[in-house]
Amino acid sequence: MSRFVLISAILLAGCGTSAALLAQDAATATRPAGSSSQPSAPSAARPDEYNCIRETGSHIPARQGRCLPVNGRSYTLQELQRTGEPELGRALQKLDPRITVRGH
Repeated sequence: MSRFVLISAILLAGCGTSAALLAQDAATATRPAGSSSQPSAPSAARPDEYNCIRETGSHIPARQGRCLPVNGRSYTLQELQRTGEPELGRALQKLDPRITVRGH
């Protein structure tokens, strides 16, 4: 029985250590190089900023004049119309070549 307890304790300690290391790696991977260790305050929303998401279609409220803490890009109707494409998928591909559209 003591061998079982010892092995179980070692496995649990290893799992806890690896989880802590993974959490640290994830925190440093999401932070850009050269940034401080303190989390920055949400930036003020600018209409010309693609990375500023103000509405997600969910119940996540954004503070007035602030961006939501989510990943994504937004495009205005004018930007989509300026591409000259009649289909949304092709217009988005012109704005961001990383977007892929497949289907009908």
